[in-house]
Amino acid sequence: MLNYPFNDYSSCVTWIESQKRFSPKVSLDNMKYFCSLLGNPEQKFKSIHVTGTNGKGSVVSYLKNILIEAGLNIGTFTSPYIIKFNERISFNGNMISDEEVVELAKRVYDIYALIDENHPKPSFFEFTTLMSFVYFSKKTNLDLAIIEVGIGGLLD
Repeated sequence: MLNYPFNDYSSCVTWIESQKRFSPKVSLDNMKYFCSLLGNPEQKFKSIHVTGTNGKGSVVSYLKNILIEAGLNIGTFTSPYIIKFNERISFNGNMISDEEVVELAKRVYDIYALIDENHPKPSFFEFTTLMSFVYFSKKTNLDLAIIEVGIGGLLD
């Protein structure tokens, strides 16, 4: 069993928030590598990626509400949050629980022992994105996840 740098919701969010925020992105190689260490959860659900400079949050909200009203089960990953970290990952408009935040963070942190010296540890945004991928991959009744991307520039 790993010794996690957090043991409850509060210390978990504090630890996640302390991760490196910005790093130059010239490819998706690191993210693909991290996903492979997690068993490629991003390939286990259908998604819409919302990208662009402005308005991503509004587009995610519009799509989510339209699709839920149409009877679909919809997950969303957005950034940033307004009141609580849990808002970043939601299912049918309900943010994930504090317990799920800790569980997902532990699952992503588990790959740290596997990351080789040629790759950095995940940045804040990579870490939270990986959490959402794991969450959505385990939702058996998920019809579609709407993912707000945020790597920047041509990689969005």
